[in-house]
Amino acid sequence: MFFGRGVIATCFTALVAAAASAVHTTPAVGPIIPRNDHYNFHYFAVQLDTSRDGSVPSAEVLEDRAHQLGSSLGYHFVGRVGELVDYYLFATPKESGGLERRSTEEAEHEHVRPVKRFADEPAVAWVERQVPKRRLFRRAALPNAGQPKEERGRPLRLDDVRKELNIQDPGFSSQWHLVNTVVIGNDLNVTGVWRQGITGKNVTVCFVDDGLDYESPDLKDNFYAEGSYDFNDHVKLPKPKLPEDRHGTRCAGEVAAVRNDVCGLGVAYDAKVSGVRILSGDLTEADEAASINYDYQNNQIFSCSWGPADNGKAMEAPPKIVTDAVYNGITKGRGGLGSIYVFASGNGGALSDNCNFDGYTNSIYTITVGAVDRDNEHPVYSEACSAVMIVMYSSSGVHRDAIYTTDWPGQCTQTHGGTSAAAPLASGLYALVLQIRPDLTWRDIQHLTVQTAVPIDLDDSDWTQTAGGFLYNHKYGFGKLDGYALVEAAKNFTNVRPQTQLVTGVQTLYKEVPQDGDKVASTVTITPDDLKSVNMSRLEHITVTVNMEHQHRGDIEVWLTSPNKVASQLAAYRPYDGDIYGLQNWTFMTVKHWNENPVGDWTISVFDKINPTKTGTFNYWWMTFYGETAPPPLAAVPSEVASLAPSSSAEPVATQTQPSSAGAEAAATSAPPSFASPSTVSQASASSTSQPSIPPPVGILGSGSKSAGYAFAFGAVLLGAAGAGAYYFRRSKQDRTSTEQNYEFKMLNDNEIDAAFEEDQESQMRLVGGRDGSSSRDVMFDRFVLSNVDEDEDEAD
Repeated sequence: MFFGRGVIATCFTALVAAAASAVHTTPAVGPIIPRNDHYNFHYFAVQLDTSRDGSVPSAEVLEDRAHQLGSSLGYHFVGRVGELVDYYLFATPKESGGLERRSTEEAEHEHVRPVKRFADEPAVAWVERQVPKRRLFRRAALPNAGQPKEERGRPLRLDDVRKELNIQDPGFSSQWHLVNTVVIGNDLNVTGVWRQGITGKNVTVCFVDDGLDYESPDLKDNFYAEGSYDFNDHVKLPKPKLPEDRHGTRCAGEVAAVRNDVCGLGVAYDAKVSGVRILSGDLTEADEAASINYDYQNNQIFSCSWGPADNGKAMEAPPKIVTDAVYNGITKGRGGLGSIYVFASGNGGALSDNCNFDGYTNSIYTITVGAVDRDNEHPVYSEACSAVMIVMYSSSGVHRDAIYTTDWPGQCTQTHGGTSAAAPLASGLYALVLQIRPDLTWRDIQHLTVQTAVPIDLDDSDWTQTAGGFLYNHKYGFGKLDGYALVEAAKNFTNVRPQTQLVTGVQTLYKEVPQDGDKVASTVTITPDDLKSVNMSRLEHITVTVNMEHQHRGDIEVWLTSPNKVASQLAAYRPYDGDIYGLQNWTFMTVKHWNENPVGDWTISVFDKINPTKTGTFNYWWMTFYGETAPPPLAAVPSEVASLAPSSSAEPVATQTQPSSAGAEAAATSAPPSFASPSTVSQASASSTSQPSIPPPVGILGSGSKSAGYAFAFGAVLLGAAGAGAYYFRRSKQDRTSTEQNYEFKMLNDNEIDAAFEEDQESQMRLVGGRDGSSSRDVMFDRFVLSNVDEDEDEAD
């Protein structure tokens, strides 16, 4: 069927009306992007430039600007992108209808022309055409989890718990992760919390997933409809529709299955759950961005058991609009306390995959959760990396002893597993914490997690005693969460002070990576004055951005060694990763150095021990230290950004950041642990950035190859490396001085790299004018090991 322009215009009028209706009928959660008609229209996400406003204008002012922009260019205003007040969606009809064949050149011209027109507008900071992509591909069915181990000694303890807490759920006896009587102690240790009446009341966990069976007798009483939406079909309720749409329901049941006479019960069985459906069909980047901020004043915890492909070769990350949405969540969600983002580490362990190559788990703003089995051992599928903070219970590596939970439609299952099952259990425990401490910030939750995690499987050779006073393992993080210990610690926890950061200079090498098993190394030195310049008293996260060429990326191993000889494995050998472009400004993250004294020499070491015929060159790198500010009186606020001239001894850049945090001020009288005296101190002094601000967006990695978009934001670090000062460009015309717009993770193309090292500022601006290429992130994969859609019906018993 062909459409004339009149028909298209009529369709679009209805579309705009739907958008307007959404704006006025759901003010609590912001306007919802209507279902997009990509058959007849091109859609474009546009970020408005607010850098010259002094302070961010109100949402009303920005929306007026967006309307004016659309009118001046002749494009239709569709609406705001979720909770991102400076992002808007525009549309224009396709010139010849959706079915008429046009040459590739004509089609390219049709959608590139609007991008260029938007980019030429002074009011525009960034623009990208929105193309729906299938982000989720289901795995083939794996063997059923089988029956649980023989339950020795179960009746006595279970009967006691049942009677005391009036638990009538018939499946409770199969929920070993709640009460494990086979291996005593290998469970969440949560019954003592329930006895205190702490069951998740007044807390909502949002499952960004493939839908939620809100009609299930195990979930309907705890379903929060106002915080739910289906971004795949653009309807209000996230009802599962496809045969494989069981994943979100299973995850939700782990957290909030009601205490009744159906199936089992959740970790926080009085918590509310909402569902945001994104994994069951095509999805634009704008829709994804809206989904992870959906109703983020009431959806306190976002549980995300998905991510890029777990195939041992992908290095993928969210697009820019999504990174901005995550940052928006941690700065504005929950009234400024920050949304809690919980991500599964990934199921690619058997393929030697590593979660430091995943832009969602490799973030300072997310809590990365791996899996541990019923015997407190590492399941082969669970991905390890230095970004893993904790592990939670799930199925074993042979698909046995999985998690018993709610299923769709209206059933129960004992075959839920993978890191998909581990992450919701952490979300459930955080719901218990927020019931009694709703004032905790996103960083408070991370500190509590680190401080109360329990090391397990201590015979594993990877456990390291860190200089920060913890045990750490790349497979287990700091250990498993203990529900009782976590909640008890939360009762008297003092909110942490604002976040600050220290950025080192770009360390340039341009050295070949040895092929004889030797290493190429580089060192940067941090001094007490560096820390003083940013008022840092306690270290939290470290990110390391690396640029190197290599003919077989998977051969590369990267280690970071602290002044205290604590080593983080940033990149592990991945035999299936044959990418020929190496690491193009990929940012790794480590939590292993939490609370460590950062003063002294930090050394990065790169190895290639595998294939002597595949060579590479280590070009340059830099580090960012994130931590807590010292008690008042605060140090003087730095006034300007100094040059970060690239050299082998470039100096650190100091940036103090202060997230909007109601709880941060409460910590003013509580001093953190003091750092130990350093053994080595350099003569380097810290430079500083401009005014203090919220932490830089967004701790989510940029694309492993060329990122999509006509223009791409990048921070002061690399441009500063060329001596240009604190400039932040999204296109050639603009400067960005607000530290709100600096990026923790930055991916740049060749032109941008050249620009960064140009001495002439005008050359930098000209060369960085636009970005080419497309996103390497095509798909997202359900992190569910036991996705068997052909289960026997008798599992519902």
